[in-house]
Amino acid sequence: MLRLLCSLALLGLFFAAGCASRPPETPPPDPENVVSGVGLIVYLDLEGGFYGLVADDGARYDPLNLADAFKKDSLRVRFRAEKRTDVMTTRMWGQPVHLLDLQPVENE
Repeated sequence: MLRLLCSLALLGLFFAAGCASRPPETPPPDPENVVSGVGLIVYLDLEGGFYGLVADDGARYDPLNLADAFKKDSLRVRFRAEKRTDVMTTRMWGQPVHLLDLQPVENE
């Protein structure tokens, strides 16, 4: 009986681990909430400091998933991002966005 309980417990652990290892399904971005353009990564010394994105048209974006490799003040980038209307930040600077594509711009 103890052997059966241990076997069932191990089976349950393997099942739970298998379910937990699957990546969450991410719905495709809503085309109406996608913005793109060229702009600058800027460091802002507000609320403890953070990096923002200022597009050439003056729009300010607060990237929620900016990779460390792009955290360089005055880095010129080409971006595509999804506006996140379901997120609020304490920074109160720019529209929160989830970056979909980000590339440095050379000599533009």
